[in-house]
Amino acid sequence: MNYPIRSRTRRGFWRSGVVLAGFGIACTGVLNGCIVVQERPPVAYEPPPPAPEPQVVVYQPVYTPPPPEVVTVYEQDLSPYGHWVQISAYGRCWVYDRRPYGWRPYTIGHWVSTDDGLCWVSEGDEAAWGPTCFHYGRWYEDSSYGWCWVPGSVWGPSWCAWREGDGYSAWAPLPPECGDGRPVDVVIVDRYVPRERYVVVETRYVGEPRIHEHIEQNNVTIINRTTNITNVTYVNNRVVNRGVPVEHIQQAGGRNVEVMKVEHASDPAEARRLVAEGKAVQYTPPAIETYRNTHPLVTKAAPAHPRAEVQKPVPQYHPGENGTYEPQVRPRPVPKPQPQVERPYAPDEPRNTRQMPPNTVNKTPGEPRNAEPGDTGRPSEKARPEPREKPEPKATPEPRVRPEPKATPEPREKPEQKARPDPKAKPKPGEKPEDAKDQR
Repeated sequence: MNYPIRSRTRRGFWRSGVVLAGFGIACTGVLNGCIVVQERPPVAYEPPPPAPEPQVVVYQPVYTPPPPEVVTVYEQDLSPYGHWVQISAYGRCWVYDRRPYGWRPYTIGHWVSTDDGLCWVSEGDEAAWGPTCFHYGRWYEDSSYGWCWVPGSVWGPSWCAWREGDGYSAWAPLPPECGDGRPVDVVIVDRYVPRERYVVVETRYVGEPRIHEHIEQNNVTIINRTTNITNVTYVNNRVVNRGVPVEHIQQAGGRNVEVMKVEHASDPAEARRLVAEGKAVQYTPPAIETYRNTHPLVTKAAPAHPRAEVQKPVPQYHPGENGTYEPQVRPRPVPKPQPQVERPYAPDEPRNTRQMPPNTVNKTPGEPRNAEPGDTGRPSEKARPEPREKPEPKATPEPRVRPEPKATPEPREKPEQKARPDPKAKPKPGEKPEDAKDQR
């Protein structure tokens, strides 16, 4: 059947276009040489920013120096027994001159029980200045001058930190950071008083005279077996430092402990006389009394938790299905997947046998991923090679035994050769020719 020329021309053009399109696709694949698979990343949930950390309030004690008029009174009373030095952190401080090696405050004397707690009574040479330096101010151990007294204007039965336990009692001077007008508890003491500063005795000796004969210093082993019981408070503008309870002292020593009344004195000579009698004395110089009348003690209550006052964050609530308020449950964030880039074909790898890896990326947060048979949802673990067996050690060959050297044969003795007769020699007279031949 003959077709018109126009139909043949159109069919030829159509075949040529198909061939050219296929050739172009093939050339594009050959030139590119790799296939890039890029999927649309899932929309990940961005978690809200974390809640701000709770505010922490820490009580920081601050040293407040006394006024100059108070320091002037102390300089007049204490100059005969020591000298004054200048310390950058605390100003003018007093240093005791006749201190022996290893001396510490609150060691030469004894304790008496009063309504304000255990009160320190000095003995020996320290009775002259003890009513001032052991009841006013604080003690500070300087690296250059040793123990220095920092002046203060508030009287107390003692300015010591206390520990008790396992039949022992210990005390240490409070630093200047534990200032006047602020309660002192175990939190402040543990922060500013190291355990090496404590002196320790058996509880039965608390209240005995010459307590320095029973004191042990730098015994941290015993200190670690005790508990901090420091509690310095203010009652009616008076300092109360209980220390070790009187009941514990009576039970440990097997004796009754008398509760003394604190005697008041305004003259240094009277204060020394009362101390020599073993009484608790509150010595108040006129300048200190005048200063206290014009500047009454203002006590500040310590926070409920001096170490840290934590404000807990308020949880956020949203209305539920039934109209009730329920805690908000935040969905878990979905990790962002990383795009997978395929490697190019190897020169010797057939293209028609190439297999694409399974899709392990979630398209949406609620859509399960394409699981392959035998897939447990966990990343595949590479098979660990079996451990190689160690070859058995080769047997050590026995040492070769050298053969004994062969005995050298004795040389054979050569037989003596008979002298051959000379054939040219003529027989001697009387000798037969046969005999000559035999000899030959």
